[in-house]
Amino acid sequence: MKPAVSVSLVISTFNQPRVLAKVLDSLQLQTCPPEEILISDDGSDDVTRELVKKFAASSPVPVKHIWHPHDGFRKTIILNKTVLAASGDYLVFTDGDCVPHPKFVADHAALAEAGCWVQGRRCFVREKFVAEFEPGKTPAWRWMLTGKITGAAKGVRWPISIIRRDTNQRGIIGCNMAFWREDILAVNGFDEDYTGWGTGEDSDIGTRLYHLGRRRKFVYGRAITFHLNHPAVSREHHAASLARLAETIASRKIRCEHGLDQRRWTDAKTSHHQNNLITSNNLDTIGGTFALALIINTFNQPDYLNRVLNAVSQQSVLPDEVLLADDGSANETKIVFDRWRAAQKFRCEHAWQEHRGFRRARILNQAIALARGDYLLFLDGDTIPHPHFIADHRALARTALFVQGHRALIGRKAATEFGSHEFERDRLHALCRFQLRGLRHAYRWPWPLRRSQQDLRGVRGCNLAIWRSDLVRVNGYNEAFVGWGSEDLELSLRLMNSGVRRLDVRGWALCYHLWHPPVSRDEVAVNNELLARAVHEKSVRCEQGLDRHLAAV
Repeated sequence: MKPAVSVSLVISTFNQPRVLAKVLDSLQLQTCPPEEILISDDGSDDVTRELVKKFAASSPVPVKHIWHPHDGFRKTIILNKTVLAASGDYLVFTDGDCVPHPKFVADHAALAEAGCWVQGRRCFVREKFVAEFEPGKTPAWRWMLTGKITGAAKGVRWPISIIRRDTNQRGIIGCNMAFWREDILAVNGFDEDYTGWGTGEDSDIGTRLYHLGRRRKFVYGRAITFHLNHPAVSREHHAASLARLAETIASRKIRCEHGLDQRRWTDAKTSHHQNNLITSNNLDTIGGTFALALIINTFNQPDYLNRVLNAVSQQSVLPDEVLLADDGSANETKIVFDRWRAAQKFRCEHAWQEHRGFRRARILNQAIALARGDYLLFLDGDTIPHPHFIADHRALARTALFVQGHRALIGRKAATEFGSHEFERDRLHALCRFQLRGLRHAYRWPWPLRRSQQDLRGVRGCNLAIWRSDLVRVNGYNEAFVGWGSEDLELSLRLMNSGVRRLDVRGWALCYHLWHPPVSRDEVAVNNELLARAVHEKSVRCEQGLDRHLAAV
């Protein structure tokens, strides 16, 4: 039986193949297996590699082995790499020396709750009895009574669980934690400034989640693990970790400075060359170390949408998922999208809302909430992407930046068929008929012209790419914007106010806007007032935004 939420199980390890083998054996006994298993490996040798490879070959679920060279205790770095490689909505963390109870995953899935993270407990198998411990065979109760297992109260799955909701520091342990992926992204993951073993790194992310407004569900009697005791590791960094944790508590910061965001770009450049990401054969891996979600906005333009979707299928690099943000189109749009997505191998979702005027901001927030990707690329349903559109945006992605691409304009006569034939033919045909405007944005250059800027000139939502964690931080689109105009400008303004710079790109990431009759601009004055207010108040988060949709997913 699969859990109601999409669970990624993350197992941290370093050169403990004998105990890791017991942990992997226990995963075959789970009553409710996860969607995927990720081995987060801080540089183990080939013995661990071969063990994971053998396990992956027989595993009923995909297995990813995320590895980097060993250079001291760098657990936070490899965990961040693993978070980026995970595809689940809910991430359960344990260690490679902790054997999970057969209902471990099922319990965590049942405990998942919006606005909370979960802390489970562990009992301890005494070191001299670890070799005898066999998952599924060892009589745990007898071992507890004879003293082979200590901390028995934490190792019993009771008929009724005890759950305490709190924001306390006591009892935070990284070997049995579970977080919503969105929440991990919002706090920028694990703080990589923690080096060496210590209390700090797990307590730090828990503390920043408290600051974000998430409470802890502290659980007894469910989600149990059996810790296989081993010789103590070096604790020379323990004092420094505690001091860093004290600073996090005092500052009430939410995001760490060195976390997930820097992994996105550095690993995308090195993962294929340095073999940092190893996966099993039963898994289709995403490109680089981040997943790209393409969000297409539409309303009652099924013919244009059909051409846009066909252009997506012909991209030189495909997206990891496509989400259609539909502001209340009639059934013909659904038919077009359903027919197209039946032929695709990647995830496709249709977000739809009842049409009650132009509510683009709201439906985009719904699509953002549904997306699983780390990097969100926005395209309009009347804009044909260049064949290298997605490949270019992937290559342009940078930490702490959002990318603004540009568009050429296809005139009224050429718009009736542009995108229906081979791309080069359609573009040449439009050019020869004087139906192609904005020639500097019509042809791809050998190298892009990139410019970092902090103004709103040229901002358009039809060709915009933003890290999902940055959207979560500013609360997405402002749904106070109803009617055409300025919602993309206001979002870009808040992103820049939050410290995310705009990267304006010419010559790459091209698209072609198809002519259509102008939409009503009755609300432009009101929307411009909202934009002016955001400029004056230096707004970062909007009130009516993404959070309500994240809670509903």
